[in-house]
Amino acid sequence: MDLINVVENSVPENKISPALADDLGNIFTDQFEKRLTEQKATKEQVDYFKKMLANLEFMSEQQSWRASNLLLIEKNNNEEEFLKSKFAPSFVRLSSQYQSKGLNFFLFCREKYRFGVNDIFEWATSKELANNKERQKALCRYLVSGDSGEELASKLIHVPWINRLDAAVLQNWNWSKKDIDKLLNFLLASDSERDKRVDEQLKGNSKAQYSAEEALNNIYEWWQSEGESQLEKYEQRLYPGGIFHWSLIQDDDINKLKTRKAWLKLLYLGSCQTIGRSKEVHHRGAINWFEQQGWWDIFANPEIHPAEWFNILDKYLDHSIVNEQYRNWLQILPLYRYAKNLEDYIDLFWSSEQFLDNINDILKPGSSDKLSGSGIKVPELKATLGIGINFIFRELVRNKLMDHNILAEHCYVASYAVRNLLGKLDCPIDELKASPGNSSIIYQFISNEIGEEKATFDLCFDIPFRIISEDPSLQQKLLGIGQWEVDE
Repeated sequence: MDLINVVENSVPENKISPALADDLGNIFTDQFEKRLTEQKATKEQVDYFKKMLANLEFMSEQQSWRASNLLLIEKNNNEEEFLKSKFAPSFVRLSSQYQSKGLNFFLFCREKYRFGVNDIFEWATSKELANNKERQKALCRYLVSGDSGEELASKLIHVPWINRLDAAVLQNWNWSKKDIDKLLNFLLASDSERDKRVDEQLKGNSKAQYSAEEALNNIYEWWQSEGESQLEKYEQRLYPGGIFHWSLIQDDDINKLKTRKAWLKLLYLGSCQTIGRSKEVHHRGAINWFEQQGWWDIFANPEIHPAEWFNILDKYLDHSIVNEQYRNWLQILPLYRYAKNLEDYIDLFWSSEQFLDNINDILKPGSSDKLSGSGIKVPELKATLGIGINFIFRELVRNKLMDHNILAEHCYVASYAVRNLLGKLDCPIDELKASPGNSSIIYQFISNEIGEEKATFDLCFDIPFRIISEDPSLQQKLLGIGQWEVDE
């Protein structure tokens, strides 16, 4: 009898039990193919023999019988197979009863296993895995470390239990931060989430290739050329109709209702600078809407009964049932404070040219030594105005109602977009903190780089930076963002 006859007669119904696998493992060692060659087996004999072995069935962990396309549950120097076996269903995992020589025979019969992404996807979405936390952990590990992890992850984004994963869960699994980041922020992120993250990185992390001096000079020259048209567009976004009645501020007749309204609108726009994720058009829209309701006349009238203010709140609440468009902009408390103390606040601003060294002198007048004995006693502005104080100074200086030689360092409105853009030029400010004091830091930084004469940007201060922050093409042109410089 030849070997083929021996094997065929020794294997009932083509099923290889663990005991029989051990016996056959004595023959089918790593030297077996060499012995076939020595015995001058023909190609036809070898092919038939391999086909016969491939059809032999082995026992799975589920106790069912299956051809040799099964996964080993031991590492066996194959990391990919080991990772899959940890979450594969029991009917595709080789029984643990096969040991040593039996495993060698199994591997001799199995040229390679054939489980692709579609097979793995079926395992990953099975009820068996959905109720087994250990296999869920193993699947997540495969997504991070397996050969087909990225492709599989894209198919699993909407699986409920995967959607419940977060960084705290993975940390409790003792995952590294690197792997947590890879799974949550790359593999399981939707296209929209990836787009959003890249947009934020483009906006927040891109590096300026030009030096601060080069970039600031570029911005200055661009503003000299384009500033007039850019400023007109900016004012259209900021003020209703692009117009603010500065002549009323200049006349300074506080007994006129129109003058009081102008000052209140200016103070109100200052307060709006503290509203996060908002733009000039939002503030303009709120001012316009209040005007349409007739509210500015009530805000500015010093003789109005306080009950009228409550009537405004009631009217707004009635409106908000169907539309809360201006909820963030209906800042009644700051407006009431400004209206009640308007004359003192106006005096405070006009007199600041004589006393202002530290911005806190005007934000917290009650604790200012400079104002001691001045008779000005008003609620502090720090919480309600914040960087809006820089906005008010900027607009008063820009429209030549106050002296820029005295107040220039306080006229940079350091919004997040402005801080972020200047951070790319290594301006030493805290990009995460909105502080009125940032204005002085920015002004000093720009003065040191390109001189005090240019540092006001023709009294427009932060306005050029606001415009550039919204235009990637200008950032590339003026700061070199997106360009790649090769060291020579």
